[in-house]
Amino acid sequence: MPVRRLALGTLLVSFEGTNGTGVPYWLLDLLGNGVAGVTIFGRNITPEDPVGNLAGLARGLRHGRPDLLIAIDEEGGDVTRLDAETGSMFLGQGSLGAIDDVDVTRRSSASLAARLATAGVNLNFAPVADVASNVDSPIVGSRSFSADPVRASRHTAAAVMGHLDSGVAPTAKHFPGHGSTADDSHLVVPVVRVDLPTLWSRELQPFQAAIAAGVPVVMTGHLLVPALDPDAPATLSPRIIDGLLRTELGFDGVVVTDGLDMHAISSTVGRPEGVVRALLAGVDLMCIGGDSVTPDVVEDIVSAVEEAVASGRLDVARLMQARDRVEALAARFSHDASVRGLSPEEPMLDMARSSLRLVGDPSMAETSTVVELRNEPSIVAGEVAFGMGRALVARSASTRVVHLQRGMPVPELGQGGLVVSVRDAHLHPWQVEAVASLRRDHPGLVVVDHSGSASAEVLGSRAIVAQDASAIAAVAAADVLLQGAAGSSGGISGGGQV
Repeated sequence: MPVRRLALGTLLVSFEGTNGTGVPYWLLDLLGNGVAGVTIFGRNITPEDPVGNLAGLARGLRHGRPDLLIAIDEEGGDVTRLDAETGSMFLGQGSLGAIDDVDVTRRSSASLAARLATAGVNLNFAPVADVASNVDSPIVGSRSFSADPVRASRHTAAAVMGHLDSGVAPTAKHFPGHGSTADDSHLVVPVVRVDLPTLWSRELQPFQAAIAAGVPVVMTGHLLVPALDPDAPATLSPRIIDGLLRTELGFDGVVVTDGLDMHAISSTVGRPEGVVRALLAGVDLMCIGGDSVTPDVVEDIVSAVEEAVASGRLDVARLMQARDRVEALAARFSHDASVRGLSPEEPMLDMARSSLRLVGDPSMAETSTVVELRNEPSIVAGEVAFGMGRALVARSASTRVVHLQRGMPVPELGQGGLVVSVRDAHLHPWQVEAVASLRRDHPGLVVVDHSGSASAEVLGSRAIVAQDASAIAAVAAADVLLQGAAGSSGGISGGGQV
């Protein structure tokens, strides 16, 4: 088989546009020439009917290729592609870890995966197996099940099994563990500064649990781990991939990279060289997603692989091994995989209520204003809806919603019940100052924390602590807030924003 086709068989690509604007011709050409699959982003999905829209797109992509991999980042909580417009109706991992019932985690994961299967997705880049050991991490936080490696491990395993129950391939990420760093690999090469005993007792535990549960895919993190390899990030390190993951941990499934457009790779060795080095390290599948994929980018990568094989630097047998593993994964999780009778719309509200933590008595008869403190969107989550506005407007159309960003003045809010939504306030001092300012004029306000990490100073004497920024957690918080008030069982709707 030509090296070009083998190389394409190790690539996951992405594209601009939605089903409504069509798939670009260059991508259709790649699909016909054996590219492994496509990664879906929020930009590819119309919000009016995300599941139906994506299902139609998937059918078009799979025309003549029923075993094509269609991948997505759908973690629930803060990271959603299907529901970026409204927020996820599935709890994030922080909330599931707080509930700490592995049956709940497995059912929630199975229901989320069943929805993906209905939409034509057969590879999900979840669960996050990172241990949230660093509270200042801008990349992990509530995406992790827990700061406790034992708890994180049992829920990672449950999430893996839930995905498998619904016929969707799960992915344990970001190997060998991103939770101890305070840096974002989208921007730099984070350094995991822990010794080997700590790695084995903390970072690696959830990955071991995932492997034992049968996870078919592990995603690498672009992380420098000096205790394992002081010279190369995990994605490009034979010691970490071929040595630790393959040999010591016994993983024989597909190893996939995190996005190679992330600066930890694209701004260091570059994507073409990154793909070659990742193949040499033992990686099988390359994510070249993001918003910068063009035919030229793909051709540069394929040419680099062809040159590496021609020069003898890369053994064609290694390339074939990677392609074969990817093809076996695609065949196992073809889009015809049975959903086994699970409902994609399994109710999650009871789960969400049990994940909340209350400070004092946060209930009020009615709300007049909701102030949502909004940070710049993170690269990993993108523009995603969060906050109490939608949930409370659904219960009272007269509720006013105010969005505040850093540097914006606080408008005159008037009297009545005031609710303030915060998120990652421990990383953003302006939010702490804004809450203090609002509390001086409104001492009875209620704070709703959508990250589970706000300080006692921010929470004050009346607060609801959610462990993630999902819409379902906001709905549950609204029920608690308006406990006993008329219309407390309302859903989510738009409107009421200023």
